[in-house]
Amino acid sequence: MHLLLILYLLRAYPPSFFQMKGFLRPIYNFTITLAPLLITFLSLHFLQLKEKWCKILLIIAFIMSIFYGIRSVLIQTLVFYYAFSIFKNQGHFKIARVLASLCIIILLALELEKIREGIPLFHFSSGIFPSLVYGNQFSDTRDFAWVLAEWDQKYLFGLGYLANILSFIPSTLLSFRQEYSLANYTSHLIGLDISIHNGVRPGFFGQIFFNFGLLGVFLSGNFCGMALKFTNLRFKKCILEEGNIIDAYGKTIPYFCMTTVLFSHVYWVLYLFILINISLTVFRCFDHKCLQNG
Repeated sequence: MHLLLILYLLRAYPPSFFQMKGFLRPIYNFTITLAPLLITFLSLHFLQLKEKWCKILLIIAFIMSIFYGIRSVLIQTLVFYYAFSIFKNQGHFKIARVLASLCIIILLALELEKIREGIPLFHFSSGIFPSLVYGNQFSDTRDFAWVLAEWDQKYLFGLGYLANILSFIPSTLLSFRQEYSLANYTSHLIGLDISIHNGVRPGFFGQIFFNFGLLGVFLSGNFCGMALKFTNLRFKKCILEEGNIIDAYGKTIPYFCMTTVLFSHVYWVLYLFILINISLTVFRCFDHKCLQNG
């Protein structure tokens, strides 16, 4: 799978290629879902235990993530690693290293955008600043404005969330998801071909707005804000009192699940995340039991 991605990246934008290949699309979606989770767990393990084999695997995973053609896979995992390394060191960090990392992240975001649009690499026709401000590398405001301009003023009243719940069923087998999943819904509104395009991202509150309007945005925003404060307090306590970054990350899982349900349209990411964590828990319990009996 990785070799196929690398070879195709030399010619075109991988997501568009796999979007058109129905039999490969589920495999590709599974790969780009599993990759961030793998990097997250490797990052936490390395930050806590500093094992050499884990560092090698982490570097390989970061390099391979470049070839998925998805900016969030690479950028979010890099941000996660550096943020949690700062947390682990209780706020102490080297400014030069952080600035260098930010420059690398920005450059990677811009270059991956060029690959998607077929523009030569390291070529900035309109300048770097306009690409950052008016592009969608780090903000989905542009995409939300585009969808909002074409919106028919009809709320979905939860149909979008029902389509999310059924995301474990391929949309090719369920016509309901072809109409109401967020990717297909936004594509239909702005006239994109869903057979070759994954839709656009209407921002953090986009999905709940198109389902329940401003009232949904207000209620969910306040609810998640209170939940985030509670999670932050538990997270800090775990870092300051125990110094365990893995346990601290565990305190954020309920908040992650809640925000994914409310604001994300990729519920299969949540399903896979829960499945992996249940599997790891069962494995640890079995391993602990074996050690006690042995």
